[in-house]
Amino acid sequence: MVTVLEYGRVYAAYMLHVNLFALHACNIRYHVLIYAQKMLVASQGDHMTRLLDERLVELLSQDARQSSQALANQLNVSSSTVRRRISKLVKRGVLRFAALAEPSEFGFYLRAIIAFDVEHDKVREVMELLSGRSEVKGLAATSGRFDVIALVWFTSTDGLFEFIESEVSKMEGVRNTETFICLRVEKGF
Repeated sequence: MVTVLEYGRVYAAYMLHVNLFALHACNIRYHVLIYAQKMLVASQGDHMTRLLDERLVELLSQDARQSSQALANQLNVSSSTVRRRISKLVKRGVLRFAALAEPSEFGFYLRAIIAFDVEHDKVREVMELLSGRSEVKGLAATSGRFDVIALVWFTSTDGLFEFIESEVSKMEGVRNTETFICLRVEKGF
């Protein structure tokens, strides 16, 4: 007679990848099936957690003010699970919460993207200078025609002109810039 433990050792890898119904059809003992289910659930735990986290982030991106109970109802899990997953995602740096204001409500009527053509050995230096500027709301090193792209907010075209004239023109390594004024913003920015 083969014990459950021996079945577990021999068939562990097999059980993780084979449909449990097929295992039952092979007349494997009930206890082995229970063991296989536990192993299967354990092996898929990371996958299932990842799927839960992805759905949770998706729901939060739609409305981050939802209660944990409202999120739990949509995910078919307990509210404590939602709070625990959010806490772990925040702790790992995967999820951050930020208040996003409508720029025009605070006097920033002009939003623009400035693309920078930068000497390759100066990209980090230019990004560091730009990241310290309060006007710069987004910043990325890019591939393609430009090396750095900055999203900037200003109260007027005068502010944008002053920034380009007095700050950008003096940055070492900046060969050229191109400015794109956002005429209408549908999403983000």
